[in-house]
Amino acid sequence: MNENRKTEMNTSAENSRTARRTAKAAGVPAEKGRVLRATNAAAEREQARAEERKKRKIEKRRTAAAQKAERGAGTAEKEKETGGSGTRWVRIRMIPIWLRVILVILAVAAAAALGLMFGYGILGDGKPVDALKPDTWKHILDIIKGEE
Repeated sequence: MNENRKTEMNTSAENSRTARRTAKAAGVPAEKGRVLRATNAAAEREQARAEERKKRKIEKRRTAAAQKAERGAGTAEKEKETGGSGTRWVRIRMIPIWLRVILVILAVAAAAALGLMFGYGILGDGKPVDALKPDTWKHILDIIKGEE
C-alpha cells in the first residue's frame, strides 16, 4: 500500500449518513453503503509547511514594523536637531500636462491632414496639396448638397 495515501473502509450506517450529508453539501454524489475515509500524509505535510510559512510571514512583518519604528524614532530625533522637516521629493514634469494636451491635438490634426493628402492625391486623381485648399472642400460640399 502507498505510504502517502491510506484508505479505510467504513460501512456503519451512521458514518455513511454523515458522509452523504457532507457530500451533498459539497455538491458531490456519495456512494450508498460504502464510505472511504482517506488520510493523505503528503497533504498533511503540506498543511504543516503552510502553517510554518504563515508563522514566518507574521514574524517577518513584526520585525519589519519594529525596524520601521526604530528608523522613525531616529528621524524624529534628527528633525529636532536640525529644526526642520525631512527632505521631500517633488516630481517635476519635463512637459506640463497642458502642453501635452496641445501636442496630442496637434498630432491628431497632422495625422488627419496627412490622411486627407494621401487619400486625395494617391488614392484619388488629384494633387496631394489640393486636398488642403478651401476651394476643393467648397466643391465637395456643393456636390454633396446637389448644387453642382
